[in-house]
Order: sequence, then C-alpha cells, then structure tokens
Amino acid sequence: DLETILEKEYLYKKINKTKVLIIDEISMISSSLLDSVDLVLKAVKGNSKPFGGVQIVLSGDFFQLPPVVKTGNFSFAFEALSWQNADIRTCYLSTQHRQKNDKLYEVLSEMRSGNLNESTKLALKSRVGVKPEAGNTTFLFTHNSDVDRYNRDKLMNLKGRVVKLKAKTEGSKKHAQFLLKNILAPEELTLKVGALVMFVKNDPEGRYVNGSLGEVVGFSGNLPRVKLQNGRELLAETVSWSYEEDGKIKAQVHQVPLRLAWAITIHKSQGMTLDSVYADLSKVFVEGQGYVALSRAKSLNRLYLAGLSEKAFAMHNKVLDFDIQAKKESEKWNKIINNFSKEKLQTLHEEFAGKTTDGGKLATDVKTLRLLEKGLTVEEIAEKRGITLSTVLSHLEKNTDKLTLENLLSLQSLLTDDDYDKIKKVAESLSWERLSPLKAKLPSYSYDQIKFARILYFIRLRSQISTAFTEP
Repeated sequence: DLETILEKEYLYKKINKTKVLIIDEISMISSSLLDSVDLVLKAVKGNSKPFGGVQIVLSGDFFQLPPVVKTGNFSFAFEALSWQNADIRTCYLSTQHRQKNDKLYEVLSEMRSGNLNESTKLALKSRVGVKPEAGNTTFLFTHNSDVDRYNRDKLMNLKGRVVKLKAKTEGSKKHAQFLLKNILAPEELTLKVGALVMFVKNDPEGRYVNGSLGEVVGFSGNLPRVKLQNGRELLAETVSWSYEEDGKIKAQVHQVPLRLAWAITIHKSQGMTLDSVYADLSKVFVEGQGYVALSRAKSLNRLYLAGLSEKAFAMHNKVLDFDIQAKKESEKWNKIINNFSKEKLQTLHEEFAGKTTDGGKLATDVKTLRLLEKGLTVEEIAEKRGITLSTVLSHLEKNTDKLTLENLLSLQSLLTDDDYDKIKKVAESLSWERLSPLKAKLPSYSYDQIKFARILYFIRLRSQISTAFTEP
C-alpha cells in the first residue's frame, strides 16, 4: 500500500506538502487506523519522527461512539503506538454549551464519571413513554432497519403527490457505485409536501450545512422547496459528488442533497444539536451509544424515550481511565501555558500559523499578501516576486480570511463582473471544491481565472458583501 501511494505523484505531492493534519471525532478512529496514518506520513515525508514530523491536532470525545470495525474487537486511538510515541499535549474542554444548567447536564456528567446514581436513573426513566410535543422531533434508533421503516411509514401517512428523484451518474460504473454506497443522499429520494428532511452536504454559500433540518413545503418542477428550522425557505437544488483518482474525476453522482429525517441512526447523529429528541435505547449494542443519543438534546424536557436499557448507561472502562489521565495532562499544560507572556504566546502563534519560517523570515505567501496590501495587482506581484500568476493566486487563496474590501477593489484585472457571474453560476450547479470540473464546463476561461473567481466568491461570502463588484 505504501508503494502504491508513493508511486502516485499527485497523492505524494498532496501529502508531502501537508504541515498540519486535523482529525475530528477522534473517538471513532481505531488505533490501527491512526498507526496507518503515522506510517504513510513517515514514508511520504521520508522522516522517522512521529507522523513524519507533521503537526497533528486531534479533537473529539472518547465517551462518544467508538471505532466502527467489522470484527467487533477494537482499540481506541489513545492505545495506538503512534499516540504513545507522539509528544501529545492535552487541552481538556470543559465549558458546556449545549445543556447549560439543565438536569440533563447532571445526567451526562454522572455518566462520564462512571457513577450514575439511582435518582439520576429515575430522572431518565421518567422520560420513557412520554409523547413528543407537536413540532419537529428527530427520532434516533440504534439500527438502520428501524430508521428506514419509521421514515417510510411517516412518508406514507402524508397526503399529496409523490415526487421521486433518482440520482444520475456519469463516468466509471464501478466508481459511481462506490459513491452511491458512501454518500448520505439516497439513490432514489422519495418526497411529499410535509416531509421532514435533512441536508447531507455543506452548501458553499452557507445556506445550509450537513445536518440542517427542514420541511418540504412545495416543489418547483421536481425540485423541493425546504423551510429550515430557522424559518428560511430555499430551493434544494441538485449537487454533485465526485470520485477522483490520479487527480482526475473518474465518476460523479448528481442528486438533491436530502434524506428523510423523521428518524436517523445514533451514529449519524454524532456532532448534531437537536431541538427535540425521541430515542429508543432498548437496543443499544456498544458503550457510548446511549451517551451520544442523550447528549444530542438541549434539555431533559425535550428528551423523549421509547425504551431504555442498562447498556445505555454504560461507558467503556478504558475511556473512564483515559479521561482521568487526560484531565491531569490538561491541568499540567494549562499551568505551563499560563507562565508564558502575551508576547511569547503571540510569537508561538505566528510561528504555528506559518507567518514566519524557521529562520524568522516571512513565509512566501505572507510576502505576497504584504505586496497586495500595498496596492499591487496580481500581475505586478508575480513580476516583482518572479513567480507565476497561478502561484500568486494560491498564496491569496491561503489568506482569504485576511483580505479586505479594499483588497478586493484592486483584484479585478483578471475578470469582469460578467465573467465572475458566469463562473459563479456554473460553480453553484457543481461545486467550488475542484477546478477541473469547472474548467470542463467553462472551456473559454483559464484555470487562473476560475481560481480567481473562487477567491472572490469566498471573500464575498466571508465579508458578507452583497453588492456586485465594481471597477475601482
């Protein structure tokens, strides 16, 4: 496997230039998978240091769902040899944002300690059999079969016409089938007005994110209009998922990014905050599953239980032991950090963020940014620095969060307003993620122009600039 990776030039280059690797939901990463990441980075970087010298940032909660493995036997990431060899500094996040000062917070805290008293259990048992109030309540089940059956029954009970949206594929059949099995959108999506749905992909424009809930309120043609929980109504348009190999798109799946969401599995709910939760915890089959389901709710009075079992309270003994050690480590590093001056912390931050190189000189992308701040155009920056226009754009793309409206006004030598609008329209129907599919649809534009449009798009999005660009 390592030889295969090293032989693929595009993959080798992508990994080799990586400086920081962030892994979220670390509880679901097995020790063997983390060790594999360590081996790949060492091989590609040609560096025997832990993770090939790459800075790793691991975030998550080991009290939540453990690794999913076929054999049923697993070991946690903190048991990995690579974890033991790495110089990991622990920061224990203790401020609670979801269940502030609610009885449910006490329940979850006791579960984390491994000592759930009888009065707390009674508080949970009092929620068994309580019917949800009117409104959007998400049902959580342990098994997919229960989820599918419940969603199907709820849809059948709705009146009105049935709209079926079948995913369209192009490219390699084998790779398209792989995509269909691994994306969250169903191959055939069946909807009616009144259906509770969930978006299963992030929107580049930020109108919805993976996990946003809403209700189908109508159709424009066959495309559903969805009213989100925040009251905003939008048209759910078709998006694309791509399978790439050797830097080329081998297959694509086009589908509306929705799935029925009266019910979802507890595994898919991890990371979500739900206003109202109805959970069946009678079939919990792994430690942490009950904890994840309970902690999706904001308060105990918005939690409804169809069933409960002793397994739902269970926490893995290894996690309980690790948690004690993690708190101690966090306290140690907190004391060390508190001894740093503000100036020292700022220097450490700038070094980590890549503002300077190891020698104290400005990083190359920061040099480009400084010239832009002086009012130079992208062409002038390329000429002055002796680099290509494409490199200048790559530098700017790394720093879009630092660009201002004044910068934008000096960045329009590559595109007219009409050019930008044309590229944006195509990108909205596909995705801003990869340039190759956009170039295929926009043959009259260069890669630099499309990349430039992408920079402008995300700067406008982040700066909340709603007016069209005008010449300075």
